Amino acid sequence: MSIRDGHNLHESFVAQVGGFVYIAGPMGRTVGHDNRAAFRQAQERLESRQIKAFNPADYPNPDDYGGVCFGVQIVARIDCKGVALIDGWEESAGARAEASTAVQLGKPARLLEDWANDE
Repeated sequence: MSIRDGHNLHESFVAQVGGFVYIAGPMGRTVGHDNRAAFRQAQERLESRQIKAFNPADYPNPDDYGGVCFGVQIVARIDCKGVALIDGWEESAGARAEASTAVQLGKPARLLEDWANDE
C-alpha cells in the first residue's frame, strides 16, 4: 500500500468518527513480538467508555505509510483530542514522537488508564 492509500484510509476513518483519541505504544520491534493485541484491547477499553479511538494497528504496516510521520500527522489533526499511551510507550520512538506532538499542540498525552477511568 502507498502513503496515499494510507492517507485515504485515515480520511475514511475520520469521516466516520469525527473527534478521536489516538492510541500510541510499541508496535512490535521494541517489545520483540507483535503488539497489535494490546492496541485492540486499548481500543475496546476506550470505546467501552464511549471514547472514539484511532488504532494505528488497524493498518497493515504503519511503516508503509511513513512510519513515525504517519502517527504524528494524525495526532496533529484538529479532530484528534489527544493521545492514549499504552504499556511500553516510553520505549517506542514513534509513541514518544506522537506524545510530544500532542503536548506541543496543547493536547493531552495520558496513560490509557487515565482516559478509561475518566468519569
